Amino acid sequence: MDRVSGSNTEINNIVVIVAHDNPAQKIEETSGYTFGVYEGADASYVDQMKEEIEALNGDAEIRAETFASALDLAQAVLDGKVDAAICNQSYTALIEDEIAD
Repeated sequence: MDRVSGSNTEINNIVVIVAHDNPAQKIEETSGYTFGVYEGADASYVDQMKEEIEALNGDAEIRAETFASALDLAQAVLDGKVDAAICNQSYTALIEDEIAD
């Protein structure tokens, strides 16, 4: 049999998350922030997001720290070790389920 239809489209929505009490409401308000990144994330998407952040917030190069897991990354945001996190949107539900406010 021959395959006559189908799709192999993959969508990666990369987002920036901050703690509930963080005053930033948009990327333009993150100048000077340190961003956390999950080391398992696709580097090409993360690099593209870094470039977009730099263009929007005016930083020549954003500061970034890498974390071993998405949960470690989220906890670092909550603990104030980083100001914001760059991650795949698919991690947000996991983060919300696993980490208490």
